[in-house]
Amino acid sequence: MFTTRMPVVWLMASLFLAACSGSYDADDIDESHDHEHTAALLFTDKNTPSVSYYDAQEDSFETLGDAWGNAGRLTLADNGLAAAILANGQVNFVLMPDEHDEESEEEEAHAEPEMVALSLAASQVISSQNHFVLLADSATSALVPVETLADAETAEEELQLANQTQAAVMLDEEDGYFLMFADGLATVYQLDGETLTATATSIACSDPAQLAQQEEMVVFNCSEGVRYLAIDGEGSFTAGAVASDTALTAPAWQAAGHGFFALENNVLLQLHTDEEPPAVEVADVVDGEASVSFSGNLCAIAIETEAQETLYLLNDQGLLYILALPDHDSEEESLSLAGRIQLDESPLPMSCDQLFLQGGAASAVAVDNQIGKAYLIDADDGPYHIHQRLNLPASLDVADFRILQEKAVEGHDHEE
Repeated sequence: MFTTRMPVVWLMASLFLAACSGSYDADDIDESHDHEHTAALLFTDKNTPSVSYYDAQEDSFETLGDAWGNAGRLTLADNGLAAAILANGQVNFVLMPDEHDEESEEEEAHAEPEMVALSLAASQVISSQNHFVLLADSATSALVPVETLADAETAEEELQLANQTQAAVMLDEEDGYFLMFADGLATVYQLDGETLTATATSIACSDPAQLAQQEEMVVFNCSEGVRYLAIDGEGSFTAGAVASDTALTAPAWQAAGHGFFALENNVLLQLHTDEEPPAVEVADVVDGEASVSFSGNLCAIAIETEAQETLYLLNDQGLLYILALPDHDSEEESLSLAGRIQLDESPLPMSCDQLFLQGGAASAVAVDNQIGKAYLIDADDGPYHIHQRLNLPASLDVADFRILQEKAVEGHDHEE
């Protein structure tokens, strides 16, 4: 039990097991409805410090403990089974047990989230290569592997470098390469034992922000502009500025397969990583042969997490656009409109600052905080559709939320 304080966190387990319409009720669970992974929704609250989750099978709210403050910001682990909560300069962690854990299978128990004992001071936290990386202070980036989170008593590794302005990005765990930000530069370093050595790869970057990472590239914003680091393999890296015909300010990048996407100035931006240098363009979206124009104000985007072949886009008219991403191996660069869904119980126009959107495995969850409702959307039975309309607790004023759901990541072996 924590003695410190933390934001309210509601976890609504097994939501995608409910029937396809109406408000959620435990009696609506269809045990024959087959889903590869159980999902849970994790919320932080703007006003309340307690930590709780909703157990759908037991139809009850349970308290996880206390933590550090209201309106915590959530960072999801790469494997989807853990989240870091940053509030008031302290990070706590929520862990969803692995469905494939042998002990869990033997006990035939449904997965229940838990607050782990580890708590660390930090001003920032990111997820990189299935590690949480915390900017503990201006001289320290601390690494916490997700696989060891349940029993961790402290960070596994600390990267010591003066004047850090951003948590380090893990590029290659085996060979110890990291992208680090200090003294107005983004530089690749190699860690050998306890020795951190700068490589020749470096680029000017003041005020780094909005990092996104995929297997072959890291993209980040600097006061100098949008920058990238290409991971060429075998300890080789290329840093540079992205090309763009569009004026960019601070796009919030999201990685999707082999590309990156962001919303800015009410347009959907696409970063093409297969060009030299990588180029930012307004995304071309088509419906058959016709070009698609989006209506209203564009509020949020999210990426489907399993195959990363679908992008969800939500506007203030309550329209969720479902966009199929182009195949990386083809010459096609346009996104294809796969469907539109109206969030039919929300009054219009909706307020972008009250809307939240996250992608899951062949699914998405949109939250309209103004009316306290979550729309669970999936394609389990065919085309994408509203699978569930869920009334949130009246006391919950959503600050942030994520979907806890298992995702495939390359394994990392950490010896005890």
